[in-house]
Amino acid sequence: MLLTHRTRSLRTYLVWGLGSLGFAFLLVSLELRFFVHPHLVEEVDAQGRSLVRYRAQQELLVAVLEQEVDLRSYLGSGNQGFLEAFGRGGRLADEPLRALRGNLPENARPGDLAQMDRLEFLVRRWQEEAIPHIRLRLKGPLADLPGALAQENRAFGEVKKASAELTRMLDARDEERYQSIETTLAYARWLGYATEAGLFVTALFFARWLLLRVSVPLANLAEQARAGDGYPEPTGNQSVKEVEILGRALYELDVRNRERESLLRQEHDEALATRAFEELIQHVSREEDLLAALDQALHRQVRSSAQRILLHDEGGEGLRAVLPTLSPEEAAHNPILQDAGRCRAIRQTTPVCLESKAPTACLCPLGVPGSGAYLCLPMVASGRTLGLVNLQARHPDHWTPERRRIAASLVAATASALQTLRALELAQERSIRDGLTGAYNRRFLDEVLPKTIDQSVRNGLPLSVLMLDIDHFKAFNDTFGHDGGDQVLRLFAQCLQGHVRSGDVVARYGGEEFAILLPQAGAEFARVLAERLRATIHALPLPEPPFPAGRHITASIGLACFPEHTRSREALLPLADQALYEAKGLGRNRTVSAGDLGKGLPLPN
Repeated sequence: MLLTHRTRSLRTYLVWGLGSLGFAFLLVSLELRFFVHPHLVEEVDAQGRSLVRYRAQQELLVAVLEQEVDLRSYLGSGNQGFLEAFGRGGRLADEPLRALRGNLPENARPGDLAQMDRLEFLVRRWQEEAIPHIRLRLKGPLADLPGALAQENRAFGEVKKASAELTRMLDARDEERYQSIETTLAYARWLGYATEAGLFVTALFFARWLLLRVSVPLANLAEQARAGDGYPEPTGNQSVKEVEILGRALYELDVRNRERESLLRQEHDEALATRAFEELIQHVSREEDLLAALDQALHRQVRSSAQRILLHDEGGEGLRAVLPTLSPEEAAHNPILQDAGRCRAIRQTTPVCLESKAPTACLCPLGVPGSGAYLCLPMVASGRTLGLVNLQARHPDHWTPERRRIAASLVAATASALQTLRALELAQERSIRDGLTGAYNRRFLDEVLPKTIDQSVRNGLPLSVLMLDIDHFKAFNDTFGHDGGDQVLRLFAQCLQGHVRSGDVVARYGGEEFAILLPQAGAEFARVLAERLRATIHALPLPEPPFPAGRHITASIGLACFPEHTRSREALLPLADQALYEAKGLGRNRTVSAGDLGKGLPLPN
């Protein structure tokens, strides 16, 4: 039955084999019991006593030896742990002495008993002689440590010698007893040897047979794994069930490991692609370049059929299409652009990925394709939603977890870079703007003026500068307070910024004094603009309150043109400032050109 090719468990084979060997052993045991049991019991009893005595002597010697080591260690180091171990060894020595005395041979002689008494006496004396040395060591290091150790060693040697003599005497008594039953047990011994040999040979054949049943399939499994790249799928023809189970487990484990390796490799590639994109956008300094890089990376990495990038309006609640742009007519047909809160992804600040025909699909015509699937990713950085990226695909199963992870990583990196870029732009803008009026500050004027003059020189075009000062501004501060003065400065700066060209530069030069750079403008154009500004300022209504009805402000203006009035780069601004002071000296509310300096004649009002 064992030789069939049916699949059975290893436990079944072991039960059959061991059961057969056990049955044979039982038959032989019954034979020995009926024929030689009495003598065998006698010999076993003698051997048992001898074995107990031998073990007792060994335990006694081990206990005394441990005491000797602990005592020497304590006397040498003074460590209390060795002293405690010495005390435990003394208690452990009592049990072997009792076992040794209780298992003396039945034919023991008075000399044997005397030798046993002597051994007990030497052990007790050795332990008691150690007490004075222990007490002295408790007080401090021993003065004669070598002598104490030598004395302790001599006493320990006497114990070992007495134990050896007792062993020789007891062995002699056992030998006498064994001789009386040796002849009777010889037959039983030889019969036992023959039985053991037969059972051993049978066990070897069974082990060999079982080993072949287990090892050959395992060797074949290992060879197939070595020849191929992994564990093959089990064929189900193994005769041992455990081998088949092991092969199946290894195969499934190999499949899972391959899947895991593939996933890790894919995640590694995704991380490398994201890192390369992050390194790329680190060198982008313009918002439009950043969004173009995102658009290109999304096309390459996730292969969407269509995609849109939308950003929040500055200071508004709507969205504006950045890539691609929309005409006003197209934007009017998409309510999401006017109210970003209608977008589920922006409202929940979580990605939305659905098939276009799904029951819960969005109703947005801008981001939901007619067929396929879509993925909406909010651009969130530091808790702020900066915009939205909409990705569309023609196939419903296009947006796999891997593509969603890549798209989310690219959008997250872009949102962080976009926020950083805007923060840098805002910081730069604030560094060159006057905080009160919003005009450029003196620092920016000092930086841009030499560059503007160099550009005029290269292009062969004129450059004009207007210096403006609010007349009697101190009276406004004294009458209406600094808040009223600040309000006048803001209105004045807004008026200037609203009546110059887009390329002109309005800067607060200091206090109530402002400067205007007019690139590509000659003296005549600058004079016309100055007069128009002066008239506009005079007609500028001041808010009521705090100012009374009919209250107005006027301004004095100085004008200088490069190269008409001066060819010195450094003298252009001081020359305009000198013309301004000339206008103030002539009665204010007028324009004076640098070409009129020294003539004493103001320009007509």
